[in-house]
Amino acid sequence: MQLTHQDLYIPAQAGILRQISAIAKNRQEPHGSPTTDFWGINIEACIAEYLVSQVLDLSWKPFVSNPGELIADVGHCIQVRHTPTLNGHLIIYPKDPADQDYVLVVGRMINQRIAGWLPACEGKLEKYWNTNCRTHCFWIPQSALRPITELIK
Repeated sequence: MQLTHQDLYIPAQAGILRQISAIAKNRQEPHGSPTTDFWGINIEACIAEYLVSQVLDLSWKPFVSNPGELIADVGHCIQVRHTPTLNGHLIIYPKDPADQDYVLVVGRMINQRIAGWLPACEGKLEKYWNTNCRTHCFWIPQSALRPITELIK
């Protein structure tokens, strides 16, 4: 699916609301983001979640006041990870829910694309463990991801 400029309106607004809520509640980035562009991070993440919800035809809650209450980013078991880096990796953290599927979206604004997905059990393997980063995590290359068509019902 190719996003249009009109598709950006709702997710961009949701990203703004998420950032305002984080500021108001003094909520810190859970994994210590390397940037100070939290506005951009939240907007891009919302666009990625919106894209995945549209492709999979699943529900997406653009904004909740307490993100910890959400079971998943999209539907009931989809976690969306975004990076602007086109050849970026899917990141799964040790504390991430093991019963979820993780979708990687790469790119920026309307040029985002779904790179693929993995269930947590296939991503949380020793061969993907990475300690050469700020927060140790499972660092899964795009070549190891499944095509998104496998998740489309």
